[in-house]
Amino acid sequence: RAQSAGVGGSTAETMAPSRALIDRISHIESLLGLPEDKSVQDPSAHGRLSSEAKARDASYTSMLDRLDCLAEEAEAATRRHVSMDERLGHLEAVTTDAVDKQVDAIRRAHAGYAALQERLGQLERTLVEGASEKEQAQRLIDLLEGRTSRDRSDEEDAALVG
Repeated sequence: RAQSAGVGGSTAETMAPSRALIDRISHIESLLGLPEDKSVQDPSAHGRLSSEAKARDASYTSMLDRLDCLAEEAEAATRRHVSMDERLGHLEAVTTDAVDKQVDAIRRAHAGYAALQERLGQLERTLVEGASEKEQAQRLIDLLEGRTSRDRSDEEDAALVG
């Protein structure tokens, strides 16, 4: 059979499977429970399959274009994300610096307030001590002049009335 197929036939005939071969393959496929290849038996199927293949190729190309577009969008989103991270980092640094400066100013003000309170306390103690010393000096003068505290209060009352 191989010789008869190769002798005297055109190249297209030698390349095309013979009807007997197709029938034998179909019979084996049916025995095994495999679906038959309808495209071999139906000559118009080649055109239909070819157009389907072209449609699949166009769809595949469209899907590749869409994937490229999605990849570009993902890269742009990544760049925006990095940009946002950098911007937030800068804002955090600026805010932290501002807060640190405010905390330092508050601490200095508090230290100044504490120093003022201490000075005020010293002035109050000095005044109290000064008043005590004045009273003691007055008592000493009164003793030296022979007056009692009762006499002095009578004199003070008279001075207020007159």
